[in-house]
Amino acid sequence: MFSNGLNYNINSVAQNLVYSAYKLDLPTNNAENTTNISDIKTKDADKSSYINNVYFREGLKGAYVNVGLSDENLQRLQEVFGSQGVKKDDNGNVVLQGKAEEFVSSWFNDIAYKRGYAKADSNNDGSLSLDEKYNTTTFFGNGAIQTGNNVSAYNFINYAKATAFVNANDSAGVDSAVSNSIEEELNKTLENDKDMDGRIYFSDTASPEKILVILKI
Repeated sequence: MFSNGLNYNINSVAQNLVYSAYKLDLPTNNAENTTNISDIKTKDADKSSYINNVYFREGLKGAYVNVGLSDENLQRLQEVFGSQGVKKDDNGNVVLQGKAEEFVSSWFNDIAYKRGYAKADSNNDGSLSLDEKYNTTTFFGNGAIQTGNNVSAYNFINYAKATAFVNANDSAGVDSAVSNSIEEELNKTLENDKDMDGRIYFSDTASPEKILVILKI
């Protein structure tokens, strides 16, 4: 019970699945041919704040994607998948292999294809403008319903078109809910997948108190 005397039943919404990694079979050839680079731009190089230069193959074409990862995300990948999955080449670049590559690639596929970041970046400059962000899919919880002293969340939607925010003229909501690049969203996603099982729940993204704020209770 919160200080206003109301009972908030947010457990059900906190356990809602927000995103899930999109696994596609990678080519069996793992020759580290990082010259075969995907034409999908993951970032605006001039704006990237991630110093670790990382390569892995994406699922649809099997070409290598180049992203920057934070020190924290790279360290967690090493801890979970071991040094054999996170290898540095002679130039100091990190090449993901095995389960580490499969894991990160699956999240990249979710962001680029299911969430629509790759298609939304219509000029393929690696950075999403506000207008481009409206063409992605995202998730949001919108409002709550009260019965007596009990309050529960409703209208939890994942993989919803960001244009759903338009009805409320919530351009600020779209701008904050959708990252500026695939690289930025991938880092955020890896951070939110706390147990690195390929699933992110609402409780992974916010505390109960923050969920109430998001739901505008």
